[in-house]
Amino acid sequence: MKLLLIPILILGLAGKLQAEHHVEVNRDKPARLYLDIYALTLQASSRSTSDSYQDSAGNATNSSVAPYLQWSTSLSYGTTIGRWQDSKGGSSHWEGVIENNSSAGTPTTNRAYLNVTYTTNVYPNIVVASQTASDGITTSPFEVNQEHVKVATPVVDSSGTYLAPPQYGESAYHLQILADTGLKQAQAKMRLDTGGKARPNTNNVYVISGSAQQIQCTKAPIPILRNPAPPGPLTIPPQQIKILGRPLAADGTLAISAGGGQSIDVTPQVAGLDYFKFLIILQTVITNQ
Repeated sequence: MKLLLIPILILGLAGKLQAEHHVEVNRDKPARLYLDIYALTLQASSRSTSDSYQDSAGNATNSSVAPYLQWSTSLSYGTTIGRWQDSKGGSSHWEGVIENNSSAGTPTTNRAYLNVTYTTNVYPNIVVASQTASDGITTSPFEVNQEHVKVATPVVDSSGTYLAPPQYGESAYHLQILADTGLKQAQAKMRLDTGGKARPNTNNVYVISGSAQQIQCTKAPIPILRNPAPPGPLTIPPQQIKILGRPLAADGTLAISAGGGQSIDVTPQVAGLDYFKFLIILQTVITNQ
């Protein structure tokens, strides 16, 4: 599911503050707002049962193709665990299993894994440093995002029972039973380094702009291949997004007064939501003289 986030530009607040204070850039140690830590745990399971010989009402029937009441089951499950930290890099581990069984063949179990380490590049320029894998797997399911996730259901749940029309020249319907389960927990921690050096009784003003969108976990009707796309994300009003316990203004901005040489947790919070992605940036720094 793609997410489109647009930074909110600020003009009025920054202009007013600049009129009152001299703007200075500390070139020795500039302020920065960055993604400090991202951690993810993802568990997913999908079971599919198929009895290829049904009539239009879902009753078992004979077929011209033996073995007349053919059935098959497939179970796939996997786990992803990853952690990355600014200036330190990180690693992730994915392990997946697929079990197949049918009345016409021998049960099989396929296992695969992927271990990845990441460089110390700052977000979003995270590069794979090394990896070990089975079965020629090259794509890691671990991806660093600015998000908060705590859900116990698949983002797209296709669980259900349906009859698929005859296919491949057969005369019978295909009864499909699908069940999806999952658990995802993820958290990105954002920090503001105020830069410079701490000076007594002197605070600078750091203006942050931000936005967030709620990701909707949806029940998708089956058959899967004929589904409409799941609903897109919902924009969260800025006033519902809090940083340091304070809501953003209507224009998506927040002014923070703090001294130099500090590291401040500025991770956004949205009450009552278990799944949202966000984007915050350091828009302006106004230093007191």
